[in-house]
Amino acid sequence: MDSLQSLSHLEHWGSSARLPINPGLGDHLMQELQGVTVFVVESDDGVRGSLAWLLDSAGLVVASDATPLGFLCRFRRTRLTRGLIIADTRLPLINGLELQRIVRAMGCDWPMILTSGSGEVNEAVAAIKDGAFDYIEKPMCGRSLLQRLHDAARQFDAAPSAANQARQRLTLRPPRWRT
Repeated sequence: MDSLQSLSHLEHWGSSARLPINPGLGDHLMQELQGVTVFVVESDDGVRGSLAWLLDSAGLVVASDATPLGFLCRFRRTRLTRGLIIADTRLPLINGLELQRIVRAMGCDWPMILTSGSGEVNEAVAAIKDGAFDYIEKPMCGRSLLQRLHDAARQFDAAPSAANQARQRLTLRPPRWRT
């Protein structure tokens, strides 16, 4: 059975409305997101756990952190060429907008989705202007989030930036001493 079909019981977080999962989304989603790690940066334990469960249940590789500093330590150690980042705008010490700027300054061009419980228009505009792929208000719909991750991965793969192209060349090129 398709992993997303098995998630048909998911609900909107914070409401009792049932979430019907589009059965056609599953196979297509999995093809686009194969080999992608989704990094979740969320200080609220319940929301972080729910996001991790949703993504894991959909068959995605998930790495979650409660703090931006924990994420940055994990991120610096990674050698991945494809990833997606979901971060809350209200994080301890470094907010989601600042985290996005730091990640970009480190040369990472992975799509970033910022989430917020406040849904402030100025914050959403700033996030998009600074390069966020999307800004999603909480409570969020699981199916919509999965669709946005799919769209982000597709856009990233369709138009890789210079930084990503260089990273892929370095990953694929054998060391000089082996030639």
